[in-house]
Amino acid sequence: MRPFLLPLAFLLTACPTVEEPDPVPTTPDITELDFEDFDTWAWPIEDYIEAGVAEHGSEAAFMTDIHDLHVFADKLYLGFGDATVNMGRIFDIDVRAWTEPEPDSLVSEFVTDEEQIDRYRSDEDVLTIPGIDATEDAWLGNVYVGDADGSWFKSRTLEQGVHVHDSLLDGGTIWACGSGATPEEWDVGAIHSLVHRSDDGGETFEVAFRVPNEFPVGDARFTSLAMIDDVVHAFGYRSDETWQIARLIAYRVEDDELVEWGHMNDVLVDDVVTLDDDRALAHGVFAAGDLRFATRLLSEDGAEDLEHADGLTVLDLSLLDDGKVLVLAQEGDAYPLPGGDHDLIVAVWDPDDDVWTELNQQTSGTLPTSIAFWRGALYMGLEDGRVRRAEGTPAS
Repeated sequence: MRPFLLPLAFLLTACPTVEEPDPVPTTPDITELDFEDFDTWAWPIEDYIEAGVAEHGSEAAFMTDIHDLHVFADKLYLGFGDATVNMGRIFDIDVRAWTEPEPDSLVSEFVTDEEQIDRYRSDEDVLTIPGIDATEDAWLGNVYVGDADGSWFKSRTLEQGVHVHDSLLDGGTIWACGSGATPEEWDVGAIHSLVHRSDDGGETFEVAFRVPNEFPVGDARFTSLAMIDDVVHAFGYRSDETWQIARLIAYRVEDDELVEWGHMNDVLVDDVVTLDDDRALAHGVFAAGDLRFATRLLSEDGAEDLEHADGLTVLDLSLLDDGKVLVLAQEGDAYPLPGGDHDLIVAVWDPDDDVWTELNQQTSGTLPTSIAFWRGALYMGLEDGRVRRAEGTPAS
């Protein structure tokens, strides 16, 4: 529609106090930028690390990783904490975000009741955090829901949800997955894979699907969710009475039931992103032979290796606003990750045209754990709590 234009004289006389709004920052096409080397930009969790050292005596005794970097509402959010040693009991694990590309613009929006913020999930209007391990214990899980203004609420309504690993926004529905049981089942070690669903914006969740472990004692757990061809898929594992992983599992919703999906029961999924074209991209550990890291493209027809990532270990994926996927990877696919220096590749993959563009190569003595593209620069989180930045400039 052609805009309606008022005469200039009217604007000058009728609106003398109106000021021009600040321009909304635009996001350049990442493939049209050249990136410098990554340099240390911020230490956003120094206070958390100090508290951990005071409690445990060494940084080696707890996780100091930047678990996630996530762009939402033109802010850059980060995740940190340690659910293994219950760091939330000694330090508040809060929702932190940069509002400007300056280290001192970091703000705290909300204090969670979690041991760790492992990942964020969002659409255009809503940002969620799956509650990986509630400090309140009990047999009730959390999902945290935020908006563009930085307002948050906690939904402590996920019955049996001892661990909530992932969330998925599906229009007006929020899905969540994890593991748990009733108190009686928990006491005898019978733990189930769970999928929860909310149809009221996260205010309340109900158990949508509950899949028992095939072993009488052990943990069954969904750790990742994806939408493939408009169908919810869940990925995870089962452990036996020794509490070691004994089977990998993949399920999908069919006719309001959760049924096994045989195309991804050979990869222990670390993370998966839902693409804009009804597919998804997952990375994890291939476990049906010699162990190696693998990256899979998932569709309604099944799963296939992403050829561009052959021979690489994908460390993190980030879905960009234009549908491209930002990839942080390391040379080599041997499992486990070798020690020493890490030969890193930062690339962007365009699913529409199947084009892979390398943006940066750099060697790092510290393992990176997360990646994001924000306001024309790349941001890389490290396992020692640092964030590095690589400025982008228009390609010549």
